[in-house]
Amino acid sequence: MTFGTSVQDPAAMGALVRSIASAGVSVLATVEPGEFDVGESLRHKVHAVGFVPLARLLPSADVVVSAGGTGTLPAAPALGKPQVIRPFIAGQPWNARRAADRGIAVEIEDLASAGDAVRQVISDPSYARTAKAVAEELTDLDDANRVGKALLDRL
Repeated sequence: MTFGTSVQDPAAMGALVRSIASAGVSVLATVEPGEFDVGESLRHKVHAVGFVPLARLLPSADVVVSAGGTGTLPAAPALGKPQVIRPFIAGQPWNARRAADRGIAVEIEDLASAGDAVRQVISDPSYARTAKAVAEELTDLDDANRVGKALLDRL
């Protein structure tokens, strides 16, 4: 769970994390420990790790939950990771729609629906399969300009 650097909304982050943890999924959140309270019953499911570069964090994730910013959005499919996206600002709504249309993400509006969306992405293998197919396509490209264009074309 990350909002990257574009969205600074601890209340929204807390609501998303609580929804995901309530769905029985462990959450690795890129917030400072203690930034929000999840309650005693969910604390064992939530691990606040502070700022961690996506390249170190995403390989261990099953699903990436984000705001759909220009850093996280392409990083996840490049590693074959499906997403749940709750957009907030700027191009994030467009990014989320494109990713959902491509089949690599579920877009949500209601913060409380994040847990159900994560369970949907986990239980439906088509999201991971499509994200992995995008990653394989990107691996075959030989220069950064082609990778960037391919990401835009595929999202």
